[in-house]
Amino acid sequence: MSKVVKFHISAYIANQYSSLFKSLNQKIDALYDHLNNDFLVTTNKVKKYNTIAREKMASGKLNTDLREKVRIAVKSFDSIIIELQYHDIIRQKLEHIYAVESTLSKEFSQIYKSNDTTGNAHFTLVLYDVIKLSYNQMLQVKEDYLMASNKIQRILRQLWADRDISKTLQLFLFNTAENLRNVLEAMDLIIKMHDRLREERRAFEVEISEELRMSILNEVKQTYTMDSEREIFNNTFGIQEELVSDDEIFF
Repeated sequence: MSKVVKFHISAYIANQYSSLFKSLNQKIDALYDHLNNDFLVTTNKVKKYNTIAREKMASGKLNTDLREKVRIAVKSFDSIIIELQYHDIIRQKLEHIYAVESTLSKEFSQIYKSNDTTGNAHFTLVLYDVIKLSYNQMLQVKEDYLMASNKIQRILRQLWADRDISKTLQLFLFNTAENLRNVLEAMDLIIKMHDRLREERRAFEVEISEELRMSILNEVKQTYTMDSEREIFNNTFGIQEELVSDDEIFF
């Protein structure tokens, strides 16, 4: 039967980690806001240009060449609007990281308040595994965001470069996120916090059986509902499992 062999967390350390994970979750909340602004700015502007393009098409006043260009522009705008679904996927991935780290914050808070180093510990027992996993998941979230954002920006640049299109649609080149810098800075800060934790020396002693460790980690795995997230989990912990990923829409 699996059991904890050695486990001790001082009240000081428990309070420190409780505050740390609360801070991490607050930063993820801030990132949600930046991503929401990104989504709204891009969606509103693309929908505006899409409407103008469709009105120009319906007017019947375009010559053959320009009509074809505007028709292609409409398809491009429709493609961007579909592509913007990447925001939903990124938010879901962040929510999964948030859920696990919120549980860690609560566990440490309970340990601190009750001065009980064993009764309230669960995910805490695999803290450094969870930190490494969250770090790897965040790296992928950033890569997803940049790939999708750059793809949208590339489509917009192609349209803007055609002077007939940009003049006809009154299209002004804009970044896919007016607060792109805020989004990336928030992501980088969260990644760096996990990186520092990942490389820290252990702040408390914990020894558990491999069976118990993997049992707890598999509970964490259930939080990650996308195959792409589960693949990161498997790669992080050297698990061989064939996954057929169909949850990504922007690659």
